[in-house]
Amino acid sequence: MFDIETVYALLPAWTRSRDALQGGALKDFLSVIVDQVATLEEDLAQNYDNLFIETCAPWVVPYIGDLVQATPLTDETRVVPSTTIAALTTDLVGPIFLPGIGLRSRADVAKTIYYRRRKTTLPMLEQLSSDVTGWAAHVREFFVTLAWTQAVRNHVRLDSFYAPDLRSIPDIDRINGPFDTAPRVVDVRTPRQLEGWHNIPNVGIFLWRLISSPLYQAAARIDASSGGSGFHVSALGQDAPMFTRWQSSLDATLPSAEPLLPGPVRPAAFYDDLTQYAAAGSTAPYTQYYGRFGLDLPTPGVPAGSFFIVADGTAVPPAQIQSMNLSQWRQPPATMVGVDVALGRLSFGTAWAAAGLSGPKQVRVSSFLGFPANLGGGGYDRQNWLVNRTMPGLQVFTVGTGGTYTTLSAALTAAAGIQNVLISIQDSNTYAEPLNIEPVDGGSLTIEAADQHWPHVQGAVTINGAHPTATVTLSGLLMEGAVQIADSLSRFRLIHTTLVPGLAIDTPPPSPVLPSLVAQNADTPIDIELIFSVSGPVQMAPLESSRLWVLDSIIDGVNGPAVTGLSGTPNWGPPAWIERSTLVGATWFRQLITATEALFTDVVSTLHRQQGCVRFSFVPDGSSTPRRYRCQPDLEISSEVDKATGGGPPLTDAQIKVIHDHVVSWLLPAFTQRNYGQPAYLQLHLHAPRQIREGAQDGSEMGVYCHLKQPQALKNLQIRLQEYLPFGREAATLFVT
Repeated sequence: MFDIETVYALLPAWTRSRDALQGGALKDFLSVIVDQVATLEEDLAQNYDNLFIETCAPWVVPYIGDLVQATPLTDETRVVPSTTIAALTTDLVGPIFLPGIGLRSRADVAKTIYYRRRKTTLPMLEQLSSDVTGWAAHVREFFVTLAWTQAVRNHVRLDSFYAPDLRSIPDIDRINGPFDTAPRVVDVRTPRQLEGWHNIPNVGIFLWRLISSPLYQAAARIDASSGGSGFHVSALGQDAPMFTRWQSSLDATLPSAEPLLPGPVRPAAFYDDLTQYAAAGSTAPYTQYYGRFGLDLPTPGVPAGSFFIVADGTAVPPAQIQSMNLSQWRQPPATMVGVDVALGRLSFGTAWAAAGLSGPKQVRVSSFLGFPANLGGGGYDRQNWLVNRTMPGLQVFTVGTGGTYTTLSAALTAAAGIQNVLISIQDSNTYAEPLNIEPVDGGSLTIEAADQHWPHVQGAVTINGAHPTATVTLSGLLMEGAVQIADSLSRFRLIHTTLVPGLAIDTPPPSPVLPSLVAQNADTPIDIELIFSVSGPVQMAPLESSRLWVLDSIIDGVNGPAVTGLSGTPNWGPPAWIERSTLVGATWFRQLITATEALFTDVVSTLHRQQGCVRFSFVPDGSSTPRRYRCQPDLEISSEVDKATGGGPPLTDAQIKVIHDHVVSWLLPAFTQRNYGQPAYLQLHLHAPRQIREGAQDGSEMGVYCHLKQPQALKNLQIRLQEYLPFGREAATLFVT
């Protein structure tokens, strides 16, 4: 290792003394040489690292791939980080704010020879599919489920029955799924998502696109209609399926098993799991689905489950867990805990009742939540998005488990008058308290969840006082209530945070829903920034110097407008800058400075259209915006008009209108799920128009999930299957979630 002090010490003492008398010119000259030698040494070390795929620089990966003749794939190096996000998050740890995507060229190149040695085997195809796409995968050969005519005299196939066993609940429940074992007759149609599976040459590549995100020891929510013994796993009190954790197969030579894949837990599978545990007379603290995991592991080496329950500080053992249908609340036997994995509900027997209550006082559940991407907060890795604690003058206050304060209000009181404040929440508890935030003018106040935690704040948040140069940031939170900015504020940020659309989970929601975020001051400019966040309706004054930044986020108006002005003023909202986001409901902007790869579900209205640009976005028919570039449905209408013209005379206005009306009738966004809190929230439907699914600048989908690059991942897999699929076989990519 070269450094100036080491090199300088090698000189004779009289030379150093003479140099010191002359002002150290020789030392300064040597320091320049030493810096260059150190740079050269680092470059030589990197050149050695570049010989290996595990340690090489990203730009070297294609060259190593060329050596093993691996076809180049679209990878993360072709995804350009958002310069807008980087400019707005200079106070965070960073330095890179590019979300994780599944385009993994390094893993693909590293395993090329490994794949070729195991070519055409099912476990290899599973690993290949997962490595290339970043999704969980399961591969099945459909010829094994075909019904055979039995030759009784010489070739009886005991494992091939012509009819399924109708008394086997697990087998019946798996029908039409990735683990279906029921026999079928031949289906000669081309294999697709819903048809043509069962034929001799067909191979099904089942893929799980939803992320299974862990949440540790989160507070369950009691349901008043249950009589005090029933709880929702969701802190919002909603019904949503519980997910399994994604684990590597215990045996790399065998296909993956259902409990290892990140999908909703099937009630029949969970029931069968508990039945096998009881039949074996096991005393282990876990089953395939139930057991401690992650931050809850008491000792290394304990097998990890998909969820775990602690009631009033007492861990519930597997022997006291019962699978139940709790669509109508009912209690299990006295010492048991009923679990409905399809609805995410818990019911406790009478033996669990705390003093004066019908059930336990406090229930904490470690579980996995399904969602299309890492946004809006959760138990995922957010290390790069945390506030840099080396900022000058920053004072940190901790709340929750192991923290100094037990409530957010107490921490805010203690932080009063301090210039730069960070309140760090150390757990995933529920904090049912209204918050009054008053930052110091010229300072910053941040309420931030610790990494891999998702605290639930229940109650309205009010930012008081006139602080025209102050900044308030909410990071990593789940907020059930509105945020009111009562007076002037320079900047308000939501980073990986959810303001529950509609303020709470109601069925049906009120019409129209109340806004989640209101900036009430109509005289002072403010910047409101949503970064990888989810929010309900936003209301802001249409000040020319204000800005609404919506970056990789969702604004869900539920059954009303998404962005508007303040009540009692013209309906125009603020000038906006939108990138890779989905806005559900009508939007009203004073000016639309930029909208790129955005998805608007309802009419967009813009007051000043002379400046700004909308590009690679879906803008509903009837919208008024600045100039558009390659937006839908405009682009498809233009294409259909050109096709109909065919080099002949121009079409009449009536003919163009017919084409226009036809295109806008079918070219509309379609979602798997529209309600917040459900796993596939605002995920584009598989049968949504291709013009939207692949309409972004790089061929990805429009809207908030653009950064996942799912069309590219699917194309990468199709390229690889051409090389590794067994000869004569036909693959079908089938999405489970």
